Amino acid sequence: MTNKNLLKTLLDSLLYLVGSFLVVGGLLFLLWLARPYIILFAFSGQKAALEKKAEQKSVGGNYIIIPSVLVDAPILEGMNPKQLSKGIVRVQNTPPPGGKGNFILEGHNLAEVGLIKPNNLFSLLEVIGNGSRVYIYWQNKRYVYEVTDKTVKDVRDGSIYKQANNERLTLVTCVSTWSTTIYTNNRTIVVCRPLF
Repeated sequence: MTNKNLLKTLLDSLLYLVGSFLVVGGLLFLLWLARPYIILFAFSGQKAALEKKAEQKSVGGNYIIIPSVLVDAPILEGMNPKQLSKGIVRVQNTPPPGGKGNFILEGHNLAEVGLIKPNNLFSLLEVIGNGSRVYIYWQNKRYVYEVTDKTVKDVRDGSIYKQANNERLTLVTCVSTWSTTIYTNNRTIVVCRPLF
């Protein structure tokens, strides 16, 4: 084999390896991005289990359950990264459920590109529909809400955290992004009204 043929064989092998790596890597990356949605559709039994759990009058502690998007998490106090990694966090100075005003909860969205967080509790909030039920357990009492509006707002938009004259629940999370910068200034805002 001549040097020219050897070099061509080595280059062909190298191109084959690089191409294979890019194809497999790209497929794995797409699966990673789609995992919250795959989980939602692949585990319909989990949705039914959450609907059954939501029928309980108490689940022990402050808790949020949204069967339609597989949210099942504790509600914690003290907005900081450590608390957000453990559950859904109540925004400071917002009234508790059942009272007059806007009860605001924030949680992580793991569907954001490149972001590795311990919990992806609000990862499916972007696909929640109007009419979906949200169950809040607060101090041994159950509150039921219905989604009435879903919007995307810039994080600097003060209306996200605006108080209201009537009782409502607002859920906030980062918007999933395909941006290579990873972080986004946009937030998915889900507004809910009390049912009973």
